[in-house]
Amino acid sequence: MLLTLVTTGLYAQQKFNNPPCARNAQGLITLEDCPTEHPQLSVKMNDECNHVTIYLNGQVMQELKSEEEFVSPSDDKSVHFLDANFDGHCDIFIGPGCSRTYSSLFLWNPKNGKFECAVGENNNPHLQNFMIDPATKLVYDGGSSSFCEEDAYKMKWNGNCLVTLEELKVITDPKEYRANGVKYHYTVKNAKTDKLIKATNYKQNLHLSWQKYVKTMDW
Repeated sequence: MLLTLVTTGLYAQQKFNNPPCARNAQGLITLEDCPTEHPQLSVKMNDECNHVTIYLNGQVMQELKSEEEFVSPSDDKSVHFLDANFDGHCDIFIGPGCSRTYSSLFLWNPKNGKFECAVGENNNPHLQNFMIDPATKLVYDGGSSSFCEEDAYKMKWNGNCLVTLEELKVITDPKEYRANGVKYHYTVKNAKTDKLIKATNYKQNLHLSWQKYVKTMDW
């Protein structure tokens, strides 16, 4: 993604109000738990989904332009405000945030006074079913990849980059185990080494960090 950032004015060290986000029964924050309005910030996106304008108190603060779309080309250009990287600053999530779509997350950098696009290790994360755990500072992303397969990723922040720690594969139909190269309902692997961490048919046997996400997703 070729990204151009155009900033109007000087906003270094600017501190935005961080609207509170509710936590679900598992202690996670989902997009549904995050406010869609902010007392200082507002966001607009063009119809082509490749130009985002951020306003501060009604005045243009920053424009972000890209050769690629920031979100899936649909009518859902929802905006949510949350502290996505646990640094105490308000960030902006734009897009549907659901399975088989992609969205964008803009992190506030108080040092240079700009919102910067979050990235993954190899490319921009799709941010499907995006959730965060403030207690452990873990980030989750996952969704449906076929009629019987769900894939999820447990990540942590390294600057504005999401580093994948573990991958979870959920196969809902036992008849499809062999076709997907698994023997159990849940399979967890190390994202770097592909080494098997856990394979089980029962969600309660998963690590607590995965149980939270699986229960939230009702997998």
